[in-house]
Amino acid sequence: MDNGKQQLLTAQQQLKVYRQSLLKWAFEGRFDFAQRPERAVVERSRNHNSELPEGWKWVKLIEIVDKISDGPFGSNLKSADYVTEGIRVIRLENIGEMEFRNDYKTYVTQEKYETIKNHTVGKGDIIFSSFIIESIRSVILPDYIERAINKADCFLVRASEKKINKKYLAFYFSTRAMRNQLVNQIHGATRPRINTTQLKIAIIPLAPIQEQHRIVQLLESKLTICDKIEETISQSLQQAETLRQSILKRAFEGKLIKTT
Repeated sequence: MDNGKQQLLTAQQQLKVYRQSLLKWAFEGRFDFAQRPERAVVERSRNHNSELPEGWKWVKLIEIVDKISDGPFGSNLKSADYVTEGIRVIRLENIGEMEFRNDYKTYVTQEKYETIKNHTVGKGDIIFSSFIIESIRSVILPDYIERAINKADCFLVRASEKKINKKYLAFYFSTRAMRNQLVNQIHGATRPRINTTQLKIAIIPLAPIQEQHRIVQLLESKLTICDKIEETISQSLQQAETLRQSILKRAFEGKLIKTT
């Protein structure tokens, strides 16, 4: 059982490495597109020194989005303002890695919302956690979140649809390259937290819009397979733990050894 569990944990770790490899290849333009010219050009920036395919370029995030903002600070939104129903509040607990966690539900009244409605977010918006530790947590708000307020530590990133596919941008936020950029911004800080100014100047590899759509399709297809494998591994780990507990229980009930 121990050997089997270790193999599952190893497979789980390898899957994480594979995910990052997929993302890295995608945003280096290394997915094989028949329509792409063979030659590449070198685009250099202060944060990057790598090749991009013909037609790609490095841009600052602020150049390809309609809005980047944080939520209401301090006394503008307090725990005492929360109620059991009303206008949804998006909190850190709702933000996973490309996953919206709907189990955590917080609301404010319509009256309170009117005082902070400049911080309105909704379906299709990207919510980005200000805390950068092992990885970046960001998510595209699902369609059922039609109107909400984001807390101060949950940044709104609203993609400019004519310039960038929001899923392309959200996928790039999940890369180690993006994470490393932001970690360099907060080097030496006591808390691993960025601000909106630092996020705005993050550098993004921008592909032509049609190629962005194609990259998103390929990533969704490949990462969906990864998700299914991840689910199978998690289920197997849970079953292994259940079996272990069952064996221990039987052992200490004297049921493992036959007595004569």
